[in-house]
This record gives sequence, structure tokens and C-alpha cells, in this order.
Amino acid sequence: MSKFYEEKNVEYFLRVRKDIIDLVKKLNLEEPLSILEIGAGGGNTLIELKRLGIAKEVVGVDIVRLVSSYQDDPLMDNFIVGNIEKFELPYPENYFDLIICADVLEHLYDPWNAVKKLYKYLKQNGYFIASIPNIGHFSVLKKIFMDKDFRYDNAGILDKTHIRFFCRKNIIDLFEANNLKVVKMISNFELNKRSKSNILNKISLGYLSDLLTVQYLVISQKYG
Repeated sequence: MSKFYEEKNVEYFLRVRKDIIDLVKKLNLEEPLSILEIGAGGGNTLIELKRLGIAKEVVGVDIVRLVSSYQDDPLMDNFIVGNIEKFELPYPENYFDLIICADVLEHLYDPWNAVKKLYKYLKQNGYFIASIPNIGHFSVLKKIFMDKDFRYDNAGILDKTHIRFFCRKNIIDLFEANNLKVVKMISNFELNKRSKSNILNKISLGYLSDLLTVQYLVISQKYG
């Protein structure tokens, strides 16, 4: 599987996820935080969270080693190269205030067990933020039911590195089965108020929301 990741443009791993950072800011948590990011890429998002004073400790995990990246930056407290499904983290339970899995869970063979594993490292009332593509988007349904095609792509919902697929309900079940209460789900088009999808959703009074959502941003909280 790592071969497919290595074929991706390096820029894919070096993005600062401003959408994720904005979500963290809106939580109004008592800062600074201890933050773990799975699928951290080059560590750009974690370093930005630390520079902003939101994080006091940042720990990244990614399956790909990237030279000349923030993985080895002095501001990075720890960076582990490896597959989260195959090892335990060298941290005690109830350690992190926040865990981030941005575009990660769909790449795992057993995301249900991965969430269960990560749950124990999260503090009581801590937050778990994820972004997950929506297989229920109209473009995928059209491809399957009208074009009779389920061809994988180099990017997008049917990215060839995706192993698992989720609709809105399945995403909620994924977290709540592990005592993580979903407190907010945001459709990607909601981040751009002027987007065609956002306008169509408003016209339809929200009935087209699932069909128009390419990706869900999910905020869940540990409660048990």
C-alpha cells in the first residue's frame, strides 16, 4: 500500500489543513493542547497549530517518511513513521486533548479497530476530529448506477488508495460505537457559502445535503 502513497505528488503530504485548524479554533478549548495527528504527512498542520499557540505538544504519525519536511522539525515533539494499525503508541492512556485523522480512516483496513485503539489515548471529554469522503455523493452514484462503472481514480472519493467507504450514517456509527459522541458534522460545501452546492442545498431545504457532500468534517467527543 505504501507504494501507492509514494506515487502521489509530494504536495499532497505538505498541505496545511486550514479547515481542520479552523475547527479546532471554534472548539474554544483551554489551550495549549496536546495534539496527536494520524496521517500527519509532513507535519505542516501540527507545526502551524503549535506556531499559533494552540498546541503545547504535537505528535505526528504517518506511513511515509518525508525528507526535508517538518517531520524532523525542532517544534515537532515526536514523529513516528509507521502504520497505526500495526503498533501501539508510546503514550499512556488519557494523554491527548485532541486527536486528528484528516483523510485517514478510509485508507485503513480496519478503521473501526483503529478508532477503538485511539480512543484510549484521548482524555476524558477530549475531541476527535476527522475528515472522511462521502460515497453517497451524486457523482459516485451516477458513475455506478448510470455509467455502470466503479473505476478507481488517482484522487477524490474513489481514490485508489481508499480501502473503506462511508456514508453519513456509517460515519456516525463508526464513532459512536466507540463511545465518541458526534457533536457536529459539516459538509465540505458549507465552508464556501457561495459554492453552487451550498446554494442548491439551501434551495432544497437541506434535502440534497448528502448528495452534494464530497467530504464530511466530523467533530466527536469522548464521553465514556
